[in-house]
Formats: sequence, C-alpha cells, structure tokens
Amino acid sequence: MYMPCIPQNVSSHIKCEDNCLTVSWLESEGADTYLTTVQGSNGLSTTCQAMSETSCNVTGLSCGQIYHASVISSDGYCDSPHSAVVDTPSAPCQASRIDAILDCHLQKITVSWYPSDGAVMYEATASTASGQSLKCDTADTNCEVGGLLCGQSYSISVRAKGQTCHSIAHMTRQVATGPCIPQHISTHYSLSIGQVLWDVSMGAVSYNVEAVTDQGLRRTCVTTDTYCPITNLLCSQTYKVSVTAINGVCENSKSTEGVSIKTEPCPPINVEASVRCDNKRATITWEPSIDAVAYVAYLSGYDGHSLSCYSSTTFCDVDELHCGVTYNTRVIAVGQEFNSTSSSIFLLNSAPCAAANLVAEFDCNTAQISWSPAIGVTSYKVTATGSDGHQAFCQSANLPNCSMTELECGQLYNVSLTAFNSNCQTDTSTDVSFRSRPCKPLRVGVDLECGTSTANLYWEEREGVELYVATATYGMETMQCNSTESTCKFPDLKCGKTYHFSVTAHSHGCNSDISSTVEIQTVKAQDSRCDSPVSEPAEFRTGPCVPQHVESNTHCEDHLGRVSWAPADGAESYMAVAVGQDGHSHECVSETNMCAWDDLHCGEQYTVHVIANYYMCSSQPSNSTKIRMAPCGPQNVTASMNCSLKAAYLTWSASEAADAYIVTAQTNGGHKVELSTSETSTFIAGLMCGQEYFLSVQATDSVCKSVSSVTEVLKSAPCPPIGVASSLDCISNIVAISWTASAGAEFYTAKVIGEGGDEYDCMSQGTACGMANLACGQNYTINVIASAVLAGSQCDSYPSEPDSLRSGEN
Repeated sequence: MYMPCIPQNVSSHIKCEDNCLTVSWLESEGADTYLTTVQGSNGLSTTCQAMSETSCNVTGLSCGQIYHASVISSDGYCDSPHSAVVDTPSAPCQASRIDAILDCHLQKITVSWYPSDGAVMYEATASTASGQSLKCDTADTNCEVGGLLCGQSYSISVRAKGQTCHSIAHMTRQVATGPCIPQHISTHYSLSIGQVLWDVSMGAVSYNVEAVTDQGLRRTCVTTDTYCPITNLLCSQTYKVSVTAINGVCENSKSTEGVSIKTEPCPPINVEASVRCDNKRATITWEPSIDAVAYVAYLSGYDGHSLSCYSSTTFCDVDELHCGVTYNTRVIAVGQEFNSTSSSIFLLNSAPCAAANLVAEFDCNTAQISWSPAIGVTSYKVTATGSDGHQAFCQSANLPNCSMTELECGQLYNVSLTAFNSNCQTDTSTDVSFRSRPCKPLRVGVDLECGTSTANLYWEEREGVELYVATATYGMETMQCNSTESTCKFPDLKCGKTYHFSVTAHSHGCNSDISSTVEIQTVKAQDSRCDSPVSEPAEFRTGPCVPQHVESNTHCEDHLGRVSWAPADGAESYMAVAVGQDGHSHECVSETNMCAWDDLHCGEQYTVHVIANYYMCSSQPSNSTKIRMAPCGPQNVTASMNCSLKAAYLTWSASEAADAYIVTAQTNGGHKVELSTSETSTFIAGLMCGQEYFLSVQATDSVCKSVSSVTEVLKSAPCPPIGVASSLDCISNIVAISWTASAGAEFYTAKVIGEGGDEYDCMSQGTACGMANLACGQNYTINVIASAVLAGSQCDSYPSEPDSLRSGEN
C-alpha cells in the first residue's frame, strides 16, 4: 500500500465582497479526501475538508491578517505530507475615529483617522447629496480635501486599501460648509426705512443686514427671510449696505456688491419768518439742508388761508397775508429722489387788522376812548394830539377802551389809534376829536371906580371859552357876574370892606380851575379925594376853609387808593375818609394836599370826603369824589384738558363785584387765546396742539379789570402726525409705516383699515412701526394718532391725513 501523493499547484484566492478564502490544487494520485489548513498571522487556524473536490472555501476571515494555507491528501489510511504553503492577505480593517476639520478661509476639510491593520493606502472622500464627490489619497492617517462648495453638507468616508481588498468607514456626522455669499441685493427706501432684498443663499440659517455711513453711523437688522427693513435711518446720509449669510459655521459670507441707500434731506432748521408790515408780505428763512436741491415753504393760517413759496436758496417771500392771522410756517427740503419731512413749525403773526368805530368822550377830568376790537391785536395805543402839539397817550392790552387823564387844559385833541402785535403795528386815522376843560383865567386884575361902589374885574381872554363866571366874596356874602368877554362889573359894593375876586372859565359843560384871587378894599368915608384915614387893624383867626377840587388819582386798583385836593386857607392838616358801599371806612391824615391808602377792599366803590383841620377847629366835609376799585381777582382756579373737544376747561370761584371774566391762555411762544364770560367756568377752544399753556382769569366790571388769578399750567392735546408714508414688501405683505414726530406726543398708534372693515394696528414710541400678515389683494387706509398721558388719562390727537396702500396679490 502506498500513501497518496502531495497535492501540487496549491493556490489561494480571496473574495473580498464575501470575505471568503478559496484554496485550490491539482488532484493527487491515490487520494480519496483532502484537508486544507488555514492559519492567520494572529496564530489562529481553521481547517476545511474536501472529498473528491480539488478546492475548499474558508469563511469568517478576520480583517488585516496574512493567511497561510496548505493541503494534505488522504486515502483513508494514510495521509500525504503538507503541500507547499501559500500566503494570502485578508481585507484591511476599517479606519476608526474618523474626524474632519473645516477651514472656512481656504474652503477645505482636513480628514484624520486612526490606522487600520492591513491597509497599505487610504482614500478620504467628501460627497454631497447632489452628487459632488471630492477625494484625497494618502499612506498617512490624514489628508486634505479641497474645492468645497459653499452652502453644502458633506458626508465623509475613509477607504482603507489592502493588497487585494478594501474596507470603507463613514464618519457619523456631516460637515457643513459656510453659507454662500448673498447675491442680487436690491434696496427700496421710504422715509427713515430702507427695505433690503436678496436671493436665497445656500446653507444660510439667517442673515445679518448692515447699513453703514462713511462717518460710522450703523444700522442693522437680522432675519431668516430674504428681506429685512432697516429702520431709523438718518436723513441726509448715504448708507453702504451689505448682507451676511449666517449658519453658525463660517462668518465670511458677506456680500461685496456696491449697494447703497441714499436718504432724504434733513428738514430745514432754524426756520424763521418776518413780516413786512407795510405790504402784507412775509420773508421765510432757514438754514440749508445737506443734499437739498430746493425748498418749499408752507404757511397755514388759523382762518384756513394757505400760502406757499418755492426757492433754490434759503429764503423766499409770500404775499397777500391776511391781517390778524397766525400762520403755521414750515419748510421742507426737496431732494433728488425724496423730500424731507417738515421742519419745526414757526408761528408767524401777520400785521394786526385796523380797529374801527373809534369814539371819544370827555367828562371834564378824563377822556374815555373806545373802539371795536380788531383781529390779531395784542395791545392798543391811543394818541391824542392837542392844538399846540401836546400829546397824551393811553394803552390797553385786552379791552377795547382806555382812559386819558394827563391832558392839558384848553386843547382841542385829535385822536388816532394804533393796533400792535408781536411783529407789526397798524394805524387807524380818524376824524375823532374832543376838547379838554378850559384853562383857568390868567392875569386877573380889579379896579375900583373912584367915587362909586363899583369894581371892574378883568382877565386874559382864551380861545374856546364859552362863558366866564366871576365871583366876589366878602365874609359869607358872594356875588357873581357872568361874561362872554374878558371883563365883569360888580356894583353896589359895601364900603370899608375887603372883597376877594376870582374867575372860572366854562366850556362844553366843563369848568376851569379857579383863577388866582385878587383883593380890593372899599373906602370907609368919601370926600372929593375918594379916601379917608384907615382905622387901626384888628386880627382874629377863623376856622379853615373847606377843601376844594377833591379828586381821585387812582382808578381800578386792587388795594391802592389816592386822593388830592387844593390847599385850604387856614388848614394845618387834613383828614380824608373813604367810606365803602357796605359802610366800612378808611381814614388817612396828611399835612399835604394828598392822601393814600394801601388797604382798600377790591370790588368796592368808595366815597371820599376831605376835612381841613386847624387847632380845635375843622371845616365842613368837602364835596365827595369816588374811588372805584377793581373787582377781586378770581380764586380757586382749576384747569383740565377735554381731549375729545381739544379744549381746556377752567373753573373758578365768583369774584366780588365782577360782571364778567376774561380768561387767557398763552404759550411761551406768544400764541394767545382770550375770551370773556359771565359764568364761573368755560371751555377754551382754538388751542394749538402740542403746547404748554399758561392759563389765568381776570374779573371785570363795566369799567375795571382785576389782577390776574394764580396761573394754571396745562398741556394741550398732541398734534396729529404729518408726513405719514408707507411701504409694502410684496412678498411678505409686511407694511412699514413712518411719520414725522408730533409736538406733545409720547407715543403713536398706526391704524391700517381694510375695505371690509378689518383693522390692524401697531404702537410705537418712535416714528415708525410695521405690520405683517395683511390680507392680500386689499386696499387699505392708513392713519396715525399721536397720544400723551395728561393728568393720568390718555389724550389723543386728531388722526393724521390718511395714506393709501394696496397689499400684494397671491
């Protein structure tokens, strides 16, 4: 018996996809079966038996091994020696701990891994879902994959390459590159709001929009959409706009397109207006605005009259102003694309209207001048010019009347009236005149006709006197003589007596002061020489004379009163007594011919008498004069704002002796509203919006006006916003609304009202706000209301002029 032959031509082949090793050989003579032994480089071995076949398959190979295979043949009794050994490498093991680092600047990924057994080379692959595949090969454990696209997510794999087989491993996470740079940037601008739009950037999660001026002024907005409104842009600026795509990976995706927003010119500042009082013309001036190509000035009068003028310089003129009207004056700057918002309002007062119906009345002491009130007047001045050139004046701030007391006697006064306001004066020429009381006669003298008891009194005759009344007194006896000339005779004088002569002039119901007194003594005995020896004199002192010409020197004061009189013969002191209508009295003692009080009661009319005193004697009371006090000033004044009526409401306590009340509301800027009422409460309409008013009340009677009450301070309702503008983003149906700030406003409410009554609103403390989700394809009306909190309650302005808008279509 012979043993089988040793298997010849032993070979091995590995199937990489099945991880299977096939060992084959030539048939050995005498062999019935074969036994294949496979041993790995790790020392582990396995066997495979084949019957009549000349190959055998070994599965479950380990990665990264060199397998040694040999075959023996057998006939069932004897085994042949081992065949020659053949070596076969298995598939390399997979790479492990794969990691990838992105370089945003160089747009490359560095892939690294741990080495794998059996690998002789590695291939790293970065691939996208869209099919892009980038590779790098290396014998090391890292390599760089370049040429990455922006806005992509890359899957990373590493292929370990062996001599025959390869193995591949995948990184568990993906690598996202930086977003693509935004393209096709465009802008749309409406007052203070710039809308920026762009195309979608691959890989972007959000966008940062930045607008920067050359001076470093910066505005930004962040969005996940492809549009964004930049608000609160300043006027007269050019903003360079850039859009940066953001995804949290790379930060170098900033646009480089040269896009900018040029805003409207700033509204002109320091707007002022002056009136040329003689020709109804006003000149408006302002400081220039950057980027303005022209300007338009608008004047809106409180009477509804409107004017405007256009200029390429910093001033312009308007003509045909209405008299007595306050004009709201504002200027806008005209830009190349957009016009500015309105400037601050300047209040221009035109020349006051001329007063009419002038009347002059003279009561022998005072000239009372009255007229019909004129529009736009803050004060009046009356001038009376006498026949010798003397001028007297009186002024009035509120009432259409005033009084003149400093008049010269014997004058024919011609009266003229001038109306004033803060800018102009308007003269009213009239043919009104009055004649003052006649002057007292001068150069009075008396002659006694010798041999008779007749005295001839004479004086200097004056123009304008209708009648002279001459008086001769002796003791208690009085004689009078009337004359239209300059002499008067007194017959039948008693002898031996001293007569005192005086004369007064009369004209138009008024009399002059008494002339100086002259004396003459009649003879005691008569002969051919008309006189006899004079007896020895005897002296005695009579009581003082009654004070004459008692006059009040004050009128319509609050507590002050003053009287004067002509000195009384024989008086060394005087006592003036002022008695009120309720019987209370005030006394004043004086050694001069004047007395004053500072404690008289308001709302009273005092009757004043003067008594002359000497030693133990007193004269009879003088003729009386009157001191008329002003009504008492109103007390307990309270003020509130009725926002629905846009009017102030004032109440106060009734004042003693008041027939009516003058209520005044005035701003620091000079705007003034004044009215009269007989009640103790009133509404004041016509207030300018957004102003702080100082309110006071004065009581009046038919003649006098009290001191002003304590001033109340009140803010009027805010002004309605102007310059309302809106812009619509047609893609998102977001509307951006802007307006010019209103005087007196603390916050604003913008309302968007649709054709079907649907309403949207937004509130803002600034001058812009936005609204989203408008129904598409609708016409909307937009208005803005300014609000403020006054005395704890919300006070709203009138709505702004409406703006119209149509939302986008589906």
